[in-house]
Amino acid sequence: LRPVKETISLREIVAAAHDALLREAPKPGVEWRYSESRPVFLKVDRNLMIQCFLNVLRNAYEATDRGTVAVEVEARRKKVVVRVMDTGRGIEPDRLPQVFDPFFTTKDKGMGVGLYLARKIVEAHEGRIGVESPPGRGTTFTIQLPGGSHE
Repeated sequence: LRPVKETISLREIVAAAHDALLREAPKPGVEWRYSESRPVFLKVDRNLMIQCFLNVLRNAYEATDRGTVAVEVEARRKKVVVRVMDTGRGIEPDRLPQVFDPFFTTKDKGMGVGLYLARKIVEAHEGRIGVESPPGRGTTFTIQLPGGSHE
């Protein structure tokens, strides 16, 4: 992956991914929340980053029948931390280490490339992605990306 970078608002990236997802599969029982400590602009490949968030949000929505999917953005010095949280069923502890592996899936449909691709996109932007999922308490994906000006 060779990102073609431009400066873009993170809110715009997440909104584009969220809008695309809801056109694909509306979830009326799920509440959506987005919050940021301040407006954040990143130098990223717009389309790749939208794809990344689309893949992570798709997992969050698919795991949540009723409840909340939330994105929290925290701008820190020289990096941005984005948490994508859901109140869904969570991921089995023994499966957590495999969620970013290619072709790993727990779904009837799907090829198991969404989170693998999300990780590749984040890494192509010199960032990191991780996951936590306490049993029965939802899942949080944490994406750290360098930069994050607020102008």
